[in-house]
Amino acid sequence: MNEISFLAVNRTALIVRPKKAYVEWANSLEVGGPKLDLDEPETEYTIYLVEEMSHDLGPQPALRKHYSSIFVQELAGWHRDKSAWPPKRDLKTFNQWFDVEVHSLVVDLANIPLEIEELAA
Repeated sequence: MNEISFLAVNRTALIVRPKKAYVEWANSLEVGGPKLDLDEPETEYTIYLVEEMSHDLGPQPALRKHYSSIFVQELAGWHRDKSAWPPKRDLKTFNQWFDVEVHSLVVDLANIPLEIEELAA
């Protein structure tokens, strides 16, 4: 009998979803350029892995530590010109621009080593 093994990863997943403020910013950048539509069923969201934490705490403890990095990655993912980014990128603004969902159980089903790729903002 083949036994299936599951590997729980010692991380918590944060799923970051843009809100109206982010969409308005993104869609204002290029006339005739690509547009974001939150109603698109194919919309993909970025998942960030952070330190293990209780699901009951919600996202704020992790966001206090990581919001700045996540904010930069989300902005750079849409538009690389930093001069077009909003000048105020504090936690309050982050919470106005994004919803964050916490998942405290991350399971790796792949039977291959993790590969790590460095992203530039």
